Amino acid sequence: MEDYQALRQTGCLGIAAERLALALRITEQRPVALVSEGLEALQQGRLEDAFLALAEAATRLGPQGEVWALLGHVLLAKGEHQTAFDLLSAPANPARMTTAVRLLRLRALIALPGFKNEQLAAELPYAGSAAELGLLLAHLPPGCWGQVELDPLRREIHGWALDTRRPRQSPRLTLTLEGQAPSLLIARQSCPLLAEAGNAGTHGGFRLQLTEDVASLRLQWPDGQDLSGSPLATGVLSVPTPAIPSGQSPDPVVDVLIPVYEGRTAALACIESVLRSRAANRTPMQLVVLDDASRDAHLIQALEALAAAGDIELHRRPVNLGFIRNMNRGMTLHGQRDVVWLNADTLVAGAWLDLLRETVQERPDAATATPFSNNGELLSFPAPCEGYPLPTADELEILNTQAAASNEPAPEVEVGCGFCLYIRRSALDDVGLLDELHLQRGYGEETDWCLRARERGWRHLAAHRVFVGHQGGVSFGQEKLARVAFNNALLRERYPAADRAFERYRQQDPLRSYRDRLQRARLVLLGPRIATAGIIAQVAPASHFARLVLAGGEAPACTLAHRQHDGQLLIELRLHGYGLPVLLDYRLPAQAELLLEDLGQLAPARLRYLQAADCPDALRALPLQLNIPHEVQGSDDFASPLLESAALFLQRARALLTPYATLTASLHLRCPAVPVIQLAAPRAGSALPRTELGNVLIGDLLQAPGLAQRWLVVLRRCRRRGLKCRFLLGDSSPWTTALLAIGNVRMLPEVPGIAPQRLPALAGCTLVLSLEQAPTTTWWAPERARTAGLVLHAPAGRVAHEAGAQRLSALPPALAAVLNEVFPLGFLHE
Repeated sequence: MEDYQALRQTGCLGIAAERLALALRITEQRPVALVSEGLEALQQGRLEDAFLALAEAATRLGPQGEVWALLGHVLLAKGEHQTAFDLLSAPANPARMTTAVRLLRLRALIALPGFKNEQLAAELPYAGSAAELGLLLAHLPPGCWGQVELDPLRREIHGWALDTRRPRQSPRLTLTLEGQAPSLLIARQSCPLLAEAGNAGTHGGFRLQLTEDVASLRLQWPDGQDLSGSPLATGVLSVPTPAIPSGQSPDPVVDVLIPVYEGRTAALACIESVLRSRAANRTPMQLVVLDDASRDAHLIQALEALAAAGDIELHRRPVNLGFIRNMNRGMTLHGQRDVVWLNADTLVAGAWLDLLRETVQERPDAATATPFSNNGELLSFPAPCEGYPLPTADELEILNTQAAASNEPAPEVEVGCGFCLYIRRSALDDVGLLDELHLQRGYGEETDWCLRARERGWRHLAAHRVFVGHQGGVSFGQEKLARVAFNNALLRERYPAADRAFERYRQQDPLRSYRDRLQRARLVLLGPRIATAGIIAQVAPASHFARLVLAGGEAPACTLAHRQHDGQLLIELRLHGYGLPVLLDYRLPAQAELLLEDLGQLAPARLRYLQAADCPDALRALPLQLNIPHEVQGSDDFASPLLESAALFLQRARALLTPYATLTASLHLRCPAVPVIQLAAPRAGSALPRTELGNVLIGDLLQAPGLAQRWLVVLRRCRRRGLKCRFLLGDSSPWTTALLAIGNVRMLPEVPGIAPQRLPALAGCTLVLSLEQAPTTTWWAPERARTAGLVLHAPAGRVAHEAGAQRLSALPPALAAVLNEVFPLGFLHE
């Protein structure tokens, strides 16, 4: 790639292009070559080509922020402001906290229609560079802006202040320590963060060493306006947790600590669920609410009423402390009690506290217990490290009843999760409190504490007999992103092996059998509801359902997906729409009886086979084994003459299905005794054909050798003719390597934060092309065109006409000419 840059600088553009094309074919050089290709396209205004190259480069290069920022810049140039913001903010974007991405994310935010100054002001405390802060201040109204924060390790406060109406003056601030007279603080220190804010960073900064702890410190402008971050408390909790005296039993009461900051509806619902559960628990509990200086007057009033009634013990902080400092003070209130952390966005039910305590008491070295939850990291149900909607109160009661029926011992987990964490007091005495010196406010604090405990010989258990609802997923915006990045970096430095241990645990998934037991308990209750609803279980390759979701569709309510893996047949049973999803996996033939038993409990009204020709015999046998009817879509995909087993499978079907009326006659001929039912046909996009040639989305699933060979011939001819377009693949196939090697074919990239169905248009696709001459009931091209909102071109025929496809002769002239060369006369017109 060094040669490429040198050749471009000396004007040898032709040779440079050859070197770039070569580098794109070399695996090790391809990512950097893609960046160069994207930059060249961007400079020439070919934004779609730039998007395509930089999207692939970014996903290959991972956390390199400059490439993601370039990709965002392309989207902004295309006028895709919301898309750019979503891309640069996506949790799955590995570079979202790099300086380049943060800066461009702010530019995207400013470009959004209807953005408000309050959104920009909220970003000020998290500006990590002079460019970010300068951009924010340039778009905020002229006035007084600033930020103060506490560094507990150095026992100092520091920050910046600037009156953007008078940027060359050092701001004069009022400092008030509780119990002391106000004093003057002039922000006259240099501040590199303000270098692009109109004062060159020569002043506006301040730093003040604290000689004593105070409960409240305020830093204000002369008009009484607080700086962002003010007021704050400076005290660090240094009092050790009092140990339980030798020979004395721990206090039997458990402190249930609920930290509250705003979120009135969720917090009051959480408190109510705990109060409602007291009758179901033998364990005495003290409900302790730790209000971290909430500003919601209605919430404050409601909490004070609960405290006055004796329902809760309320501790209200005069100044916001953040989660870590707030919880530390809560855990030292009653020094001989076990404690439970309970997030204010959770709901509990049943004997949750009894079962949490019993879990910890199973092992003398157990420090913590974490229950199952719909949103609980490793303890997430039905799948680990995923988030699911909060169950209703009734669903939560049922889940807890079903979970509590297990008599298996509690399995070990790597770390507990702080949404609901039972902590044994003796472990707290031994390990100490949360780290409020080094970790920022709140994120990863339970991971740090659990890993410290593990180093001291303690263990953490999964309370699989308890289910706690957790709303989770509530965005804390830029603040959470900043805290996550800072605290995660610190945790990786402290515990370099922890990430690998966590990933190993996730891959081995020792909690699977516990989740499966709970799922099967759910099937017993769900079966009658499914039978009443007449649910159809759809049977198809796993790739079919994945393709459907990627195209922007929804997975059917009940699916049986099959795939081959390591020589085994894997079956995935999925049920949606009945509370939390049912997810159960099987390996056949070893678990064939278990599959039959579970389907018998589920009792679907019938089975619908899609792409039936690819279906394993073990699944084709299900209708007879379960004594339920079945229907087949894709019966015309079976090779002729039919094998005996395939013929029997089709003849026993309740119906043959097709979306195309044209195919009903041929299906009748294949199985005269079986009714044919027409489904709604997918219709391609209704856009008019375009004469100019853009990029082309390949509409066919290239599994059949004949169709794949046809595409290879066309693509090679297009390459030789120098057509200025790319052909994009939406799916992998056995032919992918050969297709990509041609040089004018790319995989449609998967980009975090961008809906898959939007990618073809962003990549410059103007049409979907199919070369399928004899479409069957499972023809995918019309659905691909529909979800992408693009016109479909296909060989003329009745099925193509039903699907809304345009003739190949209506293609842009350059592409139509290539097809005319390749195919026999009439292929484009008949």
